[in-house]
Amino acid sequence: MEKFFTDPAAIEELEKMGDVETLAIPITLEALRKECTENAGLKALLDDMQERAFRYAKAVIETQLSLRRGDLERESGSRDDLRTLDAVQRRAHDAYIDSVKILARNLDKHGKDTKWFDELCPDPNRSHDQYRPYFARFGLIIAYREVLREIKSTNRS
Repeated sequence: MEKFFTDPAAIEELEKMGDVETLAIPITLEALRKECTENAGLKALLDDMQERAFRYAKAVIETQLSLRRGDLERESGSRDDLRTLDAVQRRAHDAYIDSVKILARNLDKHGKDTKWFDELCPDPNRSHDQYRPYFARFGLIIAYREVLREIKSTNRS
């Protein structure tokens, strides 16, 4: 988990989301881990997907915090700053989507269940861009669940 998620303001943002455990996603990270445990290549792809989900979540939270603090409104050139944050977030999102697609393709090649991917992207004839919000939600929930679990386990220790 990236150091960013130890920032109290970032943790507060996550906690505002409420109980992310109750939010529905096509497959949990735990279920994906079970699918990948027997194959080092699949496990590496899953680890990459998870890391990219964290990077995307970090970019989203950094943007939200900057907007809430008013950083972008006070500074001259705030439109440029917002464009920069948006570009970082979009690149992180694109990389995350690519990692999900690569993982799903490889799971399929190994005969693993990929119905969860069909829920994210039900019509293969349509552009995956139309499904960006579904990929975003999936990645953010995966990242937020893991971060909040780690925070809770750290607080219990």
